This record gives sequence, structure tokens and C-alpha cells, in this order.
Amino acid sequence: MKIVLLIDIKNLGKKDEILDVNDGYACNYLIPRKIAIPFNINSQNYLLNKNRKIQIDKNEKLKKALFYQKKMQEITLHFFSKSNPNGDMIGTISHKQIEEKLKEFNIFIDKKNFLDKKIINQFGLTEIKIILFKNIIGTIKIIVDKIC
Repeated sequence: MKIVLLIDIKNLGKKDEILDVNDGYACNYLIPRKIAIPFNINSQNYLLNKNRKIQIDKNEKLKKALFYQKKMQEITLHFFSKSNPNGDMIGTISHKQIEEKLKEFNIFIDKKNFLDKKIINQFGLTEIKIILFKNIIGTIKIIVDKIC
């Protein structure tokens, strides 16, 4: 009997995979426990629609990532910090602050996506790389100036 798995099952298959299993195993175990559904025209349409939605979602995320990447090349974030008598910066600029500043430019990125985990604790220009989508990386320029 052909079935469509609804969850990943070790030693059997992955979610949404079409498998050929014994009738008894399908009818007495997989289908009653809602682990699988019989493969028919309805389940085939379900898989096609699901795959279509996944592909549309990927395309939207890709477009958004490319838009963000282009927009990030055009902007520079400015931060201000105090300095100690030696001229060194007091404190740091956190990834959360950068995330908040990017929101002002309508760029919504989670701080978990920052590729560079370095701490910004000196004045001047710093570039941070951010993962926007699978292989798309954006670079943001950050300038930290002294408060007079």
C-alpha cells in the first residue's frame, strides 16, 4: 500500500515522503496513529500544494534578502559613545543596538543572523556581515564617533 508520511520516522522515511509499505502496517499502525495517510489523488494534491507554497515562500525570502543586501550597501549606521581620558571608547555597541538601528531603515533582521560576533568597542569604521538568506550575506558599515 502506498502512503504519505506526515512525520519523520527513523528507519522508515522523512515527512511528506511517498512509501510503499505492507497493508497491515499501514492500516493497523501508521494510519490510525495519524503518522501517515493513504496515497491517493487528495494526498497527491496536498503534496503539490504544500511544495508550491514552500517554493513561493523561498522565492519571497530570496527577494527580501536581495533587497536588504542592496539597501545595506547604501547605508551607514552612526553611533556615539563617550571616551575615557586615554581616548578609548567606554562601553560597546551591541548587536541588539545595531538591530534596533536597522529597523529605522525598515530592515528587520534578528541579531542571531550576525555572522561576525565581534564586539564593537573602538571608534571609527567597522563592517559587520549578516546572513540574510542561505548564501546571501549583507555587509553593514558602522561608524562610532566620540561624544564631545
